[in-house]
Amino acid sequence: MMDYRLARNTKLLTFAKPGGQGAKFKGPFEKMMKALSIPKPVREELGITDEAVGDETILQNKPAVDAEDAKLAEEDGEDKSNLVKRLLSEGKYHILPSFFKTLVTLKKLKREFAVVFRDYNGQDLDNVVAEFNQFCKGEHPCFSGKNGTILAKFDGSKGAKEMRIRERNQRAVSYRAPQSRLVAGARNRALKGENPDEFHNA
Repeated sequence: MMDYRLARNTKLLTFAKPGGQGAKFKGPFEKMMKALSIPKPVREELGITDEAVGDETILQNKPAVDAEDAKLAEEDGEDKSNLVKRLLSEGKYHILPSFFKTLVTLKKLKREFAVVFRDYNGQDLDNVVAEFNQFCKGEHPCFSGKNGTILAKFDGSKGAKEMRIRERNQRAVSYRAPQSRLVAGARNRALKGENPDEFHNA
């Protein structure tokens, strides 16, 4: 049976193409993809080319940067530009730019807020968390204060709010009824038919 992620991503690649089910939405689709694209100056600075982003990359649906690997890379002193280049290697944001701008606005208004990310397959969050942490540190190339970009840190420095997702206890897995529960510190969920208690206590 075809992996549902592969089936989903195959549909994504063909949906708005000629002959696809959403061919008439080609214009809006391309406009949306353009809005999610990293600005050209940043792509050039990171050495990201259009040729580097192929259909096969999207079909693989693998995290560009695992959240734990990103943390270890920073601790080991990996070149920041290399880490960011791996993260943004597809030439697209993993988080909508408007989300970052919203946080900047909330900070300016001195509003209290919290951020909770949720996914449905346990894989999508790795890239999201890695990009969010780069933003919080002021090291996201599109929000670094360089080349006229916005800069607002959320890394606990100089009285700033600490919002980076770094510790295991900042993650959790939730289960709906009849096994309603929240398992703090977990990254993966028990498969259908498995006992969640046995899975997480193994």
